[in-house]
Amino acid sequence: MKKKLVALVASFSVLSICAAAVGVSLAKKADSVKGTLPLQSMTLDSASDVYEIDSGVAHQVNIKNNKFDIVGYQAVASKFGSIKKATYGSYDYNGMIYNRSVINGFEYLTVNFTGGNLYYTFTDFLMEDMSFDQSNQLTSGTSVAAGGKAYFVVYNSSTTPVEIESLTVEYTCDSSIDDEMIFNKNSTTGGARSLAKVREYEDSFVKLTNNPYKYYNNYSVGEHVKEGVADSWYRWNGIYFAKSKGFTGGEFTFGMTIVGDYSRMVDESKVFHYGVWPQFNYVDSTGDDKAGSYIMTYIGNDNYEPFPNDPLHPSDPYVSESYSGRFFSDYGWYDGKWKFPNPDATTIADGATTFREAYERYNLPFWYIEFHVYFDLVNSPDSPVCTTYINGMEMFTSELFYNYDMVNKPDIYIQTLPLHVVNYGITADGTRGENIDGEAYSGTFTYPRVID
Repeated sequence: MKKKLVALVASFSVLSICAAAVGVSLAKKADSVKGTLPLQSMTLDSASDVYEIDSGVAHQVNIKNNKFDIVGYQAVASKFGSIKKATYGSYDYNGMIYNRSVINGFEYLTVNFTGGNLYYTFTDFLMEDMSFDQSNQLTSGTSVAAGGKAYFVVYNSSTTPVEIESLTVEYTCDSSIDDEMIFNKNSTTGGARSLAKVREYEDSFVKLTNNPYKYYNNYSVGEHVKEGVADSWYRWNGIYFAKSKGFTGGEFTFGMTIVGDYSRMVDESKVFHYGVWPQFNYVDSTGDDKAGSYIMTYIGNDNYEPFPNDPLHPSDPYVSESYSGRFFSDYGWYDGKWKFPNPDATTIADGATTFREAYERYNLPFWYIEFHVYFDLVNSPDSPVCTTYINGMEMFTSELFYNYDMVNKPDIYIQTLPLHVVNYGITADGTRGENIDGEAYSGTFTYPRVID
């Protein structure tokens, strides 16, 4: 077991929100499937405004503040367009349409199309199922029931385009998904170690664009920001959500998805790094808050020295814990000390898959993260634990507290939830310096939700 203890005090407020998905098509049926709320719809068709995002690797449609993403898109006259499997750099991606915004009370999906086969997947979270096993095939014009899921993916695994006349989702504005959110766009937030340059709060997610300022990146040298703290410490860039005292429990699970930039994912010369660090607290018998662990996830290139063979900080102890390429990682107790483990020698919970192999299992820029807080009296008799999963793989388990009352088991809450993108100090021509605007990139973080 690993223990990580750092205190941070912040404040929190939550306001419940209604569904973002207000129907564009007002052709409502008299009664919804649930019998209480009217059925509404949104349709993607030839009238939809499809625009490029992410350097043209993907496209997007915005209907009443609901985002739908498209990969492998081509415009088709008098139709919504076509999708096909396509190659970007060294990456092959299915042609896809999926909703980036949650659909509250999602009831039906209907697609009218010609020219080949389309398949679909419904999920609770954004892209937690990337198997694309073709087990569910669509029939043009025939509705399929969403079964209360929040997301869909319609995909074409062939390089032959399938032309889509229209895609319609039908739903009720029942706030079922919003009610599961621990934090949302109205929650109290603050800066992570440094504050993201752009913060876009939407009903389903927050999108962060990092701020690679000359003093706020992993190649910064000195202590210009605060005496006694190296500037490179501020390379973790983003926001945090604060204090979920409205949500507590002894055992609970919550999940969320990170969406990275496609354009950086498909370009192996580019570096990126995303991380979510929930910190757990509890209130003891005297009413005092007791700070617990940060559970740290590291996704992407090494967050400090992405080119360890040519480090800028050769005397820094973390240089020996830097590795090239992209992988998952942790900061924990390994080999008798706190460190970043070797992703090629450290395995996830299965004992066979390395941290790098776990990262490489999927090649889309989606990372579904799940945190499971529970009691394991056999392996951890003195503290509750948290097991972290990424893309369905059990990564590691960490103890949460040093002084927890295992007899009375006081409720646990999330003290703070930092969301990070890492600032790299590398210029567009590959050199290091202060002109580093070209190293800005984005990450989308869905709001964390409780899982029953």
